[in-house]
Amino acid sequence: MGHERLRPGPQTHEKGTDLEELLEAISYNEKRLSIGRTIGEGDFSMLVNLNWTVGPIHADSEHMKSTSFGERILPGVCVLSTTIGLANTSRIRSLMADHGFRLVALLGFENVRFTSAVYPGDTITVESEILDARPSSTPNRCVARLKDVTRRQTGEIVLEAVRTELYEHSA
Repeated sequence: MGHERLRPGPQTHEKGTDLEELLEAISYNEKRLSIGRTIGEGDFSMLVNLNWTVGPIHADSEHMKSTSFGERILPGVCVLSTTIGLANTSRIRSLMADHGFRLVALLGFENVRFTSAVYPGDTITVESEILDARPSSTPNRCVARLKDVTRRQTGEIVLEAVRTELYEHSA
């Protein structure tokens, strides 16, 4: 399934500017790095409990000592939500805002891959980039796909995902 930039025909912006021309001016594939966040013991426990992911792999330190992980691991859903929060600090959306687009909604994720564990005490960062954008069926709106890569302090990738977001252009 390809994700080429779809062109359903020129969509004229209210002031006469072609929405596709605005989208062409965006800096695609420019990578932006988030701040780092150390997942302390308090953060770890709070995230696990808020998501009700309380199985031994996430909540029982003694049990995990006898596994190949050696320690509790942060649930994938928590890694994903922390990734989205950290991605906001990368100023990736400013690439859209610089052209008059504001975020309306997160539409979904695709190709989410958890490639390594996150442990209590790990510091993670997120590298984000806008892959592409296309006009939506609603005037003055577009759909953008962004790639996020989350790494531990060692540089090891722990998550890769593509998120889809809806933006609106302010006329």
